[in-house]
Amino acid sequence: PTTIEDYFHCPYKAFLSHSIRLKRREEDKVDALSVGNLMHDVFKEYADRVNVVEDEESSDALFLEVLEKVIKEEKYAKYLEDCATKATVDRVVLESKKYCYKIFASLKNSDFKVSKTEASFGDRPTDQFKAISLNDGKIKLCGKIDRVDESDNYYRVVDYKTGKAECTDKLLFSGLKLQLFLYAAAVEASFGEDKKKLAGIYYLPVSDKFNAIDKKIEPMTVGK
Repeated sequence: PTTIEDYFHCPYKAFLSHSIRLKRREEDKVDALSVGNLMHDVFKEYADRVNVVEDEESSDALFLEVLEKVIKEEKYAKYLEDCATKATVDRVVLESKKYCYKIFASLKNSDFKVSKTEASFGDRPTDQFKAISLNDGKIKLCGKIDRVDESDNYYRVVDYKTGKAECTDKLLFSGLKLQLFLYAAAVEASFGEDKKKLAGIYYLPVSDKFNAIDKKIEPMTVGK
């Protein structure tokens, strides 16, 4: 889905990034992609075990356990070596902690339960959902869904957004915001006879809140 959206944004850029596979030079900076990936990995681990959470205290405990596991990965651990990048990571961690509790709070009194996280769709044996078949099967669309929640009769698709989250009819028509709709199609096609109805598709924005300069904020420091 992202490849298709990139094409409609700019065919030339999509060709360079997805066909030739050009990438930005690594500079060991905490860029937007790194921030997003860190948050996604934390949310995945947290949502997979959110059923053990009972209140804010146990939510924070689970978050710290998840964070300790995720932050040790080489792709994130390197950012803890430099003071400048570590400060950014500390801020991201603080925001992630608050959002993890929001995940619990949104599910606490809901009929929906987290069914799958980072759920892939495609033709591989490990994929949780089937690929979307296009052009009489000549094209198979694959991808990965942040989260799928299910109740007895319904399902919903959730996508975390660390950047700007916007979806309008105009963006859908122009091919710039197809992601959630394709995700929902992949899930629906995989249910087979056990049909469940789509309750909704959601972008969940995860964004930092800036405070007045005289308002003190206690950072949450991440150790090695």
